[in-house]
Amino acid sequence: MSSLRTKIGCALAAVAGVAATLAPSPALAADSGYQGAAASWRFGVGTGSAGGYLSCPTGTKAVSSGAASSATLGYLQSGLTTFDGNGGYHTALGYQSMPFQAYAQCVPAARLSGSTRTTRTVRDHTGEFRAHVKRVDCPSGTVPYGGGAFTSYQGNVEAGLATFGSVPSGLGWSYGGAGTVSGELVVSSHCLPRAKLGRVVTESATVAGPTTDERAIVSAAARCPSGFFAFAGGASFHQPGSLTPAWRGYLTTSTMSADDRGWSAVGWTFAPDTRMTVTVRCTDRLG
Repeated sequence: MSSLRTKIGCALAAVAGVAATLAPSPALAADSGYQGAAASWRFGVGTGSAGGYLSCPTGTKAVSSGAASSATLGYLQSGLTTFDGNGGYHTALGYQSMPFQAYAQCVPAARLSGSTRTTRTVRDHTGEFRAHVKRVDCPSGTVPYGGGAFTSYQGNVEAGLATFGSVPSGLGWSYGGAGTVSGELVVSSHCLPRAKLGRVVTESATVAGPTTDERAIVSAAARCPSGFFAFAGGASFHQPGSLTPAWRGYLTTSTMSADDRGWSAVGWTFAPDTRMTVTVRCTDRLG
């Protein structure tokens, strides 16, 4: 998968004008042991949603999943590790038959034994197009991974909201999306017993958008220290002085780096003095 992701990363970087964001990095200082899974779709001509499920190899579970869109003025919608842990579900809105890719990092199921899942369901029948910012917390003694959100109506999964934030935060997962929730918005996180992980560190990188309301593409990447590999990550737009996701832009890419040692994100902002922060959670042992 690394070769595929490197090629896709370079193509996306060329579209977004951010050549360093998804570039390959030096050899691993710590071996994650991940098996990669990937899926690819194309947006319809004009404007439309694309995406769906991707599955890990038999006998493995997903520790993380992410997505990369070449539509720089579209946005990510649903995105999370599936409830059964067998893969990921990702959708996005894009334009002009451009590609959309989703990835999962998979490990033998035993390495994630004892994990649980926590969810928060939001129902909004007002019919209003507005921002929704929600957080779900893992139980004490566990660490969040594989989080995200999706929308559903009468039990059927929908494309999702326009995502402006989806990121591990403290002992939980924070999500922000804009749109109309015709049924339910479900925010979810898988939670792994802390004892399953070795040393854990959190790294982040913040970039600023323009000081005017000029539309601008921004990108950032957070890296794990030497001897560590990534197991969770995400990104969000927010106001200066606060890391709470805020409706000030949209994410188009949020995914683990090709060498499994960081997290990369691309998005575009429409509000002045906006920040985008990328966060990656790292460990030197999993399982």
